[in-house]
Amino acid sequence: MAWQTLLRTMIETGATKLISASALDDHGRLPRSVATASNRLKAAVAAVLLQAQAAGMVRPSVTVEEVHLLIRGLAQATATMPVQPATLERAIAVVPTGLSR
Repeated sequence: MAWQTLLRTMIETGATKLISASALDDHGRLPRSVATASNRLKAAVAAVLLQAQAAGMVRPSVTVEEVHLLIRGLAQATATMPVQPATLERAIAVVPTGLSR
């Protein structure tokens, strides 16, 4: 269940991430505070991913970048268009199912 909780939290706060992306400077760099927060988030996702892989719940070939891309896709979709809660829950459930062995 840690997977679904993490995914739900990241997806539900996706609008904040989209706003953070708008903070890019003219050279495509994020402010240090935003980059630091992003790196900590990615490290947390990587830690959960490694635990899930060690427990045999996720294929060893899955990378943190792939998980991040899936989360960003759902986050952007829900930030730009209203989604029924039941639909979002089913979509969230698809991600770990697709990553599993």
